[in-house]
Amino acid sequence: MTIRKTAFPILLFALIFPFSGMAFEHAHPTDKNPDIAIFDVHGSLNLPGLAWDISTVDCDGDGVSCDREKKDDTDPNDPCDFILASQDCEPSPAWKKADCDGDGVTNGQEKNDGTDPLDSCDLIPAHQTCGPTQDWKKMDCDGDGVPNGQEKKDGTDPLDPCEYRPEHVTLPQGGAYLTADCDGDGVSNGTEMADGTDPNDPCDFILEHQDCTPSKDWKKMDCDGDGVPNGQEKEDGTDPLDPCD
Repeated sequence: MTIRKTAFPILLFALIFPFSGMAFEHAHPTDKNPDIAIFDVHGSLNLPGLAWDISTVDCDGDGVSCDREKKDDTDPNDPCDFILASQDCEPSPAWKKADCDGDGVTNGQEKNDGTDPLDSCDLIPAHQTCGPTQDWKKMDCDGDGVPNGQEKKDGTDPLDPCEYRPEHVTLPQGGAYLTADCDGDGVSNGTEMADGTDPNDPCDFILEHQDCTPSKDWKKMDCDGDGVPNGQEKEDGTDPLDPCD
């Protein structure tokens, strides 16, 4: 919408932008130019010696200009509603101190760390400097079945699916936990759960179900006690679970 150079908008602009010494003699309508506009159709100020594009303003301080947020269909007045890849200006100090995803790490720190300030499970736990939200505490980022908040109390890593206290499992195990191999026996946790073997016991597994590379520690072990390390038995084609093979 074009605002005409009438007395009211001129007065309003002067009140909003009280620049010392600014001359407004060209802002008054004349017989030759009765409808010269203060703002052009693109939203830019159209005054002599002054050009300011309001579309480049970042209303909520999230580092994304209003024009970009309009194109992204995000809320230009919500500092936590934006597309990270669209940040085209410097976020405000207030935004840097905030914690949009509630993981306990400030937005500014996440930017420095290269983690996503909108992903509550993408963080460096050692950089948690503010209290995580209740929602984050109830989540299970690593899928080990222990809520993040409980892992914080236990001193275990909420991002490591193999570091947890089994007695504190209160949620269904899934995600990264199923594809991990916590005991290093070469059988993923998910497969061991389906087999009914213990994913935390490196000598309790079904040999034919090894679906990932066993750990170096497992290769040095001797599960069947026959004096031959598991790794050597694998190379020999013998059964590391059969003491007579």
